[in-house]
Amino acid sequence: MAETTNGRKRRKRTSKRAPRPAAEAKGSPIVQRIDKLVAETASLRAANAELKTENTELKGLLGQIERSLGPTGRRSSRVARTATRSSIVRPKLRAAKKRAGITNPGTVEKRRAALVKAREALAAKRAAQRSAA
Repeated sequence: MAETTNGRKRRKRTSKRAPRPAAEAKGSPIVQRIDKLVAETASLRAANAELKTENTELKGLLGQIERSLGPTGRRSSRVARTATRSSIVRPKLRAAKKRAGITNPGTVEKRRAALVKAREALAAKRAAQRSAA
């Protein structure tokens, strides 16, 4: 045991771990891999930027072509959307239930009278429109 400045004995601490190699050394394979990945990332970002600009240019050219063709050369977006929606297979809807017939004779008479009255009002309205025109 080593002695301290105040005269007491101090235990030397020992570690059970093996000492790590210096990872920050330039020749380390990990550092080399990281450097390679950084360089690759930079080149991929540059290529991605080039592709984005090319994509933008091509979209502009496509828009010019569509405008030059006019409405007859292409389908409108509403028609295209409707066509894609109708091409989707939809499940069959249930058939609407058929209403039961009216069995009360008094109610049937009231409905007939209301229908006759509505027809007369419609005929009068049409006659007024014809005479005004």
